[in-house]
Amino acid sequence: GACPFSISSNLSRSSDSQDKNDRCLADLRVTNPRDDKTRIEQTKGGLLKDSYCWILSNADFLRWRHDESRLLWIKGDPGKGKTMLLCGAIDELSPATRLRDKQATTLLSYFFCQAADSRINNATAVLRGLIYLLVDQQPSLISHIRDSYDHAGGKLFEDVNAWWALSDIFDRIIQDPSL
Repeated sequence: GACPFSISSNLSRSSDSQDKNDRCLADLRVTNPRDDKTRIEQTKGGLLKDSYCWILSNADFLRWRHDESRLLWIKGDPGKGKTMLLCGAIDELSPATRLRDKQATTLLSYFFCQAADSRINNATAVLRGLIYLLVDQQPSLISHIRDSYDHAGGKLFEDVNAWWALSDIFDRIIQDPSL
């Protein structure tokens, strides 16, 4: 009787919800930072371990890595190797995160600004990329986006208020009890 109908109805609802989540994530995505990282490394001739291995024993990096500091600030003039340094650090950190191990409990999110590419050279794009990687690793976090997205659609990520809306979403995500 009612049992098969109930099951198919729930499956349909679940599939519809997943479709909406997929559409939301696709609208959020301005770029995939993982693809940007690969492109940057290949464009710059590959990643050399000697160009970044020193940071792995740097006191500031170690404090940040062991949660003693919430901010790791890498600064320097253009062309000094900041991007490749971070590519190497990401490679070292990734195996222990959900970027590479779906059973891991740690998430890692990053974004590469590129001054010459108007799609990824602004603060809104940075937030979109950071949120995208977080939700991609822990899909339940999409609930923090969906309330606003279900009302505004893709315009949520592009209109004049996108920075403020995304900042609020990012704040909710990083305060999520599951993190």
